[in-house]
Amino acid sequence: MERRKILVADGTKSGSTEEIGHMIAATLREDGFDVDVRRAAVRDMAGYAAVVLDGPLYAAGLAAGADRR
Repeated sequence: MERRKILVADGTKSGSTEEIGHMIAATLREDGFDVDVRRAAVRDMAGYAAVVLDGPLYAAGLAAGADRR
């Protein structure tokens, strides 16, 4: 059976949430998923069954640029 591939896209500016992205990836790997962790500036998401966006939240919402398409 082919393992489903998941992208964890880290939207951190200074790297402070990068550790959280790696923790999410580790948990998904324990559950049998193939996981890539990359900066949120990913342009091509072809080949991924799911995408998890990891980044800081502020009182006004997501960090600037996290909602760009």
